[in-house]
Amino acid sequence: MPYTPGLKKIFDIKIVMELVGKMPGKKVVLTGGVFDFLKPYHIDLFDFAGDRSDIVVVAVESAGKYTPVKERLEILEAVDKIDYLFSYSDETDLNGIGELAGEVIFNDEFELSRDKISFSEKVIRFLP
Repeated sequence: MPYTPGLKKIFDIKIVMELVGKMPGKKVVLTGGVFDFLKPYHIDLFDFAGDRSDIVVVAVESAGKYTPVKERLEILEAVDKIDYLFSYSDETDLNGIGELAGEVIFNDEFELSRDKISFSEKVIRFLP
């Protein structure tokens, strides 16, 4: 889907969960990180996630060091492969989102399970 200015992709996590929950049969991939600086490997990550799914959901950690979260979300909103974005401030904000995703791909500092995502060493893990 080409970038369309004004196309809203940024929502509260509860709204994302509701929207994705209304799409049974769609393969959802969840990925995320801080994204203080958008790098080529981030685009590779989104392309990889998009190639493996119908819907790509990106969780953006609010505690970045350099770029305000609102600006990071707006930049990521322009990435074609991303369907939905939300920010979070604490790992407990993510509880339940893993249940909606067929795969969860995080590029740093997350350990994953279907019902909870918690901080750990660098891990990339795919859920069955």
